[in-house]
Amino acid sequence: MAKFCGKCGAELVEGSKFCVKCGAPVPQPGAQRSSAPSETPGNMQGNAQGNYQQGTANAQGGYAGTSAVKKPVAWKPIAAIAAVVVVLAVVLFGVFGTKGYEKPIKYMEKGINEGDIKTFAKAFPNGVEGLVSYLPDDLSEIFPGYDVKLDIVDKEKLEKGEMAVILSDEYKVSASELKDVTAAYILDVEVSAVIDGEEESEETEIPVVKMDGKWVIPMSMFW
Repeated sequence: MAKFCGKCGAELVEGSKFCVKCGAPVPQPGAQRSSAPSETPGNMQGNAQGNYQQGTANAQGGYAGTSAVKKPVAWKPIAAIAAVVVVLAVVLFGVFGTKGYEKPIKYMEKGINEGDIKTFAKAFPNGVEGLVSYLPDDLSEIFPGYDVKLDIVDKEKLEKGEMAVILSDEYKVSASELKDVTAAYILDVEVSAVIDGEEESEETEIPVVKMDGKWVIPMSMFW
């Protein structure tokens, strides 16, 4: 059955989408108009407002939910723990704040002032066993009422190539101890003490060596 253009009346070619005479579009069978609403300025504004209100409501609901499950911070326990940490840091600073090579001097000072042979012995490689034969258990018998202070005023680190020579020649460290030495310092120590109500001081050199991972004063230098 022949079809004609609705605009100019010319006969349409079968299957053509446009009129060959005037160019008007030819309606296609089965074509349906979209049911989607057109986006007029009014519709666009209404949709935007609706989306904004919905998003705001969701956001507010989310914030409210978060606030409901949030746990209060336990400030008092945290403050107490912080205070304990500060106190421990102050108390232990004397140990952890001391460099390794300084520890033998500190052990000597503390051992003398407290009359404690065990603390004093930590300054030496053989520990208590190496000193018991020569010193009393109560050092206050040797240092009665002394208030001794040992201050390191200078230091010199010995190079590995010179350690053995300097320690053996100048400080009489024995070969049996030298074989275990891995590092060494010569410390200038100011020794001050109150004796009979008068303060006396003197500066002396004390070698400290690292043996078996521990900083000590070599025992053999005293013999």
